[in-house]
Amino acid sequence: MVVFIVLVIGVGLIYLNFCVTSPLAVAEAYLNALEKGDFQQAAVYFHSKPFAPTAAKLTDAFDKFAAAFGLTKIELLDLVPIREKVHQAEYNFTIKYTSKFFEPIVIQNQLRLAWDGVFKWKVIWQDNLPLPAYGLSASYSRTRLESGRGNLYDRNGQLLAGIGSYITIGVQPDRIQDSEQLLAAFEEVLGLSPDYVQQLYQAPGVQGHWFVPIISVSERKYQEVDPILRPIPGVFFRREEIRGYPYGEVLGHITGYLGEVTPQMLEQFTERDYRVGEIVGRSGLEYSLEPQLRGRPGYHFYVYPVAGARELLAERQVVEGQDLYLTIDVQLQELAYKLLQQHQAGFVLLNATTGEVLVLVSTPSYDPNELVIGISSQRWQELSNDPALPLVNRALQGLYPLDSVLPETIIEEVLNQEAKLYLPAKAGQLGQGQLLLNPFQLASTVAALANDGKLPRFYLLRNDQEQPIIQDSASSKNVNSVTLEGENHIWHGGIVNKGDQTLAFAILVENADIDGHATKQLVRQFFLQAGISN
Repeated sequence: MVVFIVLVIGVGLIYLNFCVTSPLAVAEAYLNALEKGDFQQAAVYFHSKPFAPTAAKLTDAFDKFAAAFGLTKIELLDLVPIREKVHQAEYNFTIKYTSKFFEPIVIQNQLRLAWDGVFKWKVIWQDNLPLPAYGLSASYSRTRLESGRGNLYDRNGQLLAGIGSYITIGVQPDRIQDSEQLLAAFEEVLGLSPDYVQQLYQAPGVQGHWFVPIISVSERKYQEVDPILRPIPGVFFRREEIRGYPYGEVLGHITGYLGEVTPQMLEQFTERDYRVGEIVGRSGLEYSLEPQLRGRPGYHFYVYPVAGARELLAERQVVEGQDLYLTIDVQLQELAYKLLQQHQAGFVLLNATTGEVLVLVSTPSYDPNELVIGISSQRWQELSNDPALPLVNRALQGLYPLDSVLPETIIEEVLNQEAKLYLPAKAGQLGQGQLLLNPFQLASTVAALANDGKLPRFYLLRNDQEQPIIQDSASSKNVNSVTLEGENHIWHGGIVNKGDQTLAFAILVENADIDGHATKQLVRQFFLQAGISN
């Protein structure tokens, strides 16, 4: 009998040691399934007797938590045995939830196991996941907090892009007294066909007392049409806030404009956390300086317990957009634009002493306010197909032939310079008997000549100011201006002195119907009106 008992015990020990999975191994397998997000597999390890959720309920609870928290990763950090008995075991474990929106949440939790049947270790459900204090029945939400967009200013603090307004012109059908007069006025001053306007306010379901929007226009356009439209019975106006560009086409190529985020941008800039329909920088500095101007949205992560009010579990602070100051002098920019607006031209004025870009004009231009409000497809086609190319920044994107009368070593340095302009530009070309430059590159070359061949680093954003590499910018006092003609394009460049500063300029008039002398007169008039010696 004793021998039999010993034999039975020995067989039992052998079975326990070699045939029964240890509680630690089961605990690790369960937590590894959670770590992988395999909740179907995790549910396999639940004990049959106490209540345990189905795989579907466990999955649903984690999906709700993951969606609100922005869960990207579950990571098991620690598993520590507390008690391991013959038929019960207890462990502490630490798990980390990583989010795309918030700092990681690290939770400490408990895990209990017991035999389920003959020598089978299973996990006893304690309703402590995804978060220990709330269990499976909790709900979650994430609230987005938008950042305010920063403004763009010139060097003297003049607003170039910021809070502005637009005017929606509409009609109230019940107040229309003379439909023919109204429709004719809309066609005459706004270019809208009578059929189009009439279809809007006579559409099925439109009530007679409603304000029916017809078109949105900039403040400037509103000032033009208001005296004509306001006296007409039935016409009304509504002002609304929007991103505004007070100088319009004078700075259109520099500021750029805002518009709805594109599918390509959503895919390309995932780190910016754009949302479908969001209004973002689409061109110019609004696009290239988007991260600084836009800032970053913030978030609140809430849990809703089964009983009680919601609780804030995590938050990400809003990063407000920055106000940015340019080196541009908007008064000089506006003056240059007005002098050149009848031509296809580019004009650049640089501070050869500091590297600041003071003027960057391209004519003709476009009004960014028109695009922010919502440009019609017809108007967009007009801009895109205009042979005068108003959407092209000639100062940076135009390449024009220039007789190679300038030192080739300086030209090469200019072509290789790293100017911080944040705007699209074409690289010049040197060789094959022809030199192609844009106005900015010619102005840069003149600046180098004014500094004994030393090229400063040019910049457009005042925060990017760097110590100039030139030692004595005023040492070369006599740099002759140069006027070059070729293929009906007229170049003119040179330097002027303003106090202890040396300014370099370049102008290009395309397909010129004026001669070099007239171009010089335009430049002379600019500096005369600007109060700068020439």
